[in-house]
Amino acid sequence: MVNLFNFDDNLILQFIEEFKETMHLSAALGYSCIYRSGTFPDSRQVFGITAVDGRNYAMKIDTAPSDDRLRIEFGVLEELFSYFQGKKHSKIVEPIYLSPGGQFHVTKFVDHKTAKQIIYSTSSQAQAGQV
Repeated sequence: MVNLFNFDDNLILQFIEEFKETMHLSAALGYSCIYRSGTFPDSRQVFGITAVDGRNYAMKIDTAPSDDRLRIEFGVLEELFSYFQGKKHSKIVEPIYLSPGGQFHVTKFVDHKTAKQIIYSTSSQAQAGQV
């Protein structure tokens, strides 16, 4: 099992501060690690961030030597969000911020299963195909 409590606190605080300054958020933000990669636990993590006003964000980090993985992922999220924004029965996570160095990005936090989780948890090939 991956340990969710063993991470570089100073680095995470630095990333959160960058996000706060860029988005002009003045209040303190709470955070907790909600996911660590089983394959790359030291470099790929996701943190839940909560603002005082109740807004919730997800910050995905990848500190491995640059392969532009998060930059590409963020671009795909932007395209998908733009496409699905007006759709009534489909939603995509809203991309909010990509760090200039590509080490992290922030999206709105979703508290429901992701498409990947649905695909892996269903025994129905038809449902997986629809997702």
